[in-house]
Amino acid sequence: MMKILLIIDSLGSGGAQRQILNLAQGLKKRNHEVELFYYKSESDFFLKKLSDSKIKFHKSEKSKMVAIARHLKTILNLRKLLKQDFDAIISFMHIPSIYSCLAKVGIKRGKLIVCERNSSLANTPFLIKLLFYFSCLFSDSIVANSITETLLLKKRFPNKKEIHTIWNGYSTNKFTNENNLKNVNLTNKLLVIGRITFQKNGYNLLKSMKLFYDKNGWMPEINWAGRIDINDKKSKMMKEKMDQILNSNPIINSNLNFLGEVHDVEKLYKESDALIHVSRYEGFANAICESMLNNCMVVCSRVCDNDIVIDSTRGVLCNHLEPDSIFNSIDSVYKMNTQTRLEILNNAKKFALEKFSLEKMTKLYEDVILN
Repeated sequence: MMKILLIIDSLGSGGAQRQILNLAQGLKKRNHEVELFYYKSESDFFLKKLSDSKIKFHKSEKSKMVAIARHLKTILNLRKLLKQDFDAIISFMHIPSIYSCLAKVGIKRGKLIVCERNSSLANTPFLIKLLFYFSCLFSDSIVANSITETLLLKKRFPNKKEIHTIWNGYSTNKFTNENNLKNVNLTNKLLVIGRITFQKNGYNLLKSMKLFYDKNGWMPEINWAGRIDINDKKSKMMKEKMDQILNSNPIINSNLNFLGEVHDVEKLYKESDALIHVSRYEGFANAICESMLNNCMVVCSRVCDNDIVIDSTRGVLCNHLEPDSIFNSIDSVYKMNTQTRLEILNNAKKFALEKFSLEKMTKLYEDVILN
């Protein structure tokens, strides 16, 4: 048994937060002593899930100090915790990894593993990106959740042997016991899961839906689950362009539902014809993995590991920069015959059950710690 500390920024509704909780549960099931540290309390979306898991957690209380003082306070609180002799410290995301590296200075015990959960293409401030790379240099191991990002990291750290790919993991028992063949009657509903931000490419998606309506004379209902996140200039501009399309196209506007943060996403997968995930860049999206497990067709962009996971036998790929390509991919879902649809859904689920199990993900993290 090992004592392991997991570090994340918050318990908000993001993919990294979802996966660190899955990892905490998986490590606990393997009889390790697991604790979690976080320092933002603006959103406690996953707090109940964490509490129900009976995993000990530590929160660095928010203060009204100036930014540099807040950073220092968080690092000192984390450093105090690290002195409790953890065998491993696993940090997700850039700033938590920077904090972990600085807090561990002079503390010999505990293997430090920093994890890249997004893409190098992400719109990350230069200073944060630079400090994260220093954290990678001083860490014992680096983990990315995509093969694509692992290859990029190996180019940046050519002498770093301890760089690993570990895909997302889920408790797959309930999916294994489900009948693979879902009701294939189309509902004329599409699903988008993710923050409303530049990365998620909402403007090109709406342009593709205008093409869909212009060419077919109707359009599916679109349910978008995720919070609005327009804190950067690109995201704000994209949201403004989306609003322009919606304001000038009442049909699209009336068929698009912004649901906000949703806890019961499985219900959405089961009642949707397809997940539409046309991000400009990604780490490796939870929504794609979950969609495959829930027998929901995947339409996604050719970024990250998507063209490894999704091929013509497991879903539909498109070019995220071309509304025509997005339209053609969505249109193909509605022109697909039932047999082809069933084969794709079954192939996708079989792949997901094999590659995305929580047991497999947890074992790989355990191997990184021990080797």
